[in-house]
Amino acid sequence: MTDQQKREAIEKMADDEINNLPKKWLLPEKMSLAEAFGIHTKQPYYYPNFLDGSA
Repeated sequence: MTDQQKREAIEKMADDEINNLPKKWLLPEKMSLAEAFGIHTKQPYYYPNFLDGSA
């Protein structure tokens, strides 16, 4: 085994380890990038105002 082959084997092992790490930066399912940053694009759920007697 040459030095070049050793280097390639070590690089491949490192790449495999990096690719197999859990990806903590992935977004949860059904969450857009905007929602992840706190920019809500959908209308919020309507909560009736119980204080004005309309409910």
